[in-house]
Amino acid sequence: MINEAKENIERGISKGIKALGFKKKKYFYYKLIKPNIYATIGVGSSSAFHEKCRAYSIQLGILYENVERIAYELTGINKLALMKPTMSTDIGYLMPENRFKKWELSYEFSNEKEFSEMFKAIETYGNEYWEKYSNSDVLFHAFYIREAGIQNVTRDKYLPILYYIRGEKEKGLQVIENAIARMGTRHTDEELRWNQNENMAILRAGEGSHMSAEEMEKLLRDNGSFMIVAGDGVVSPEYLEFREKYMQLD
Repeated sequence: MINEAKENIERGISKGIKALGFKKKKYFYYKLIKPNIYATIGVGSSSAFHEKCRAYSIQLGILYENVERIAYELTGINKLALMKPTMSTDIGYLMPENRFKKWELSYEFSNEKEFSEMFKAIETYGNEYWEKYSNSDVLFHAFYIREAGIQNVTRDKYLPILYYIRGEKEKGLQVIENAIARMGTRHTDEELRWNQNENMAILRAGEGSHMSAEEMEKLLRDNGSFMIVAGDGVVSPEYLEFREKYMQLD
């Protein structure tokens, strides 16, 4: 019963998004909005507060085909196979409330009102988002300043690619070298404890592997809390390979 109702809800969402001109590939909906540039929509779902409902969220994204072709060459990750966006955000952060947005859709009753609100939000805030980030200079600036929640792990790869496309490969290489220097910096215990319990025990990767359960319990009693740190000060082999491949770009 619930599975059937869930399928009906998701068919309703799919129908509404396709009515906006989108096609679906794997997990993402996409629509060409400019040569080389696609608007994308992702739909997430999770348990809702009410057991007879399911919560759905909308992620708006922008996909640059030329960027992703180079990213595939450098990382081996083919986002074009899924139409997975180059950059994305939850629609709620574009709305006046500026927070994660979910729609709780009922297994039992009509969701016409909720569907209408969802699709209207996609049109209103999606069109603004896609128009803004379909400008390559705006996209570049977003990665440059880490806009819209862009994390280092994403920026470290995409910003060099965007520099390369702009004909500034050396600036992209400098971004990579800076990232490697940052990754290779080992944080002190004091830095890791910042804004945390000042007595918190710090266990580096491997340091607690030989400890018994009793020893771990004593550590917790004596210090109040502990943090296990893995990979601090270590540059991943994958990123070093990314650098080598980037250097070989013509």
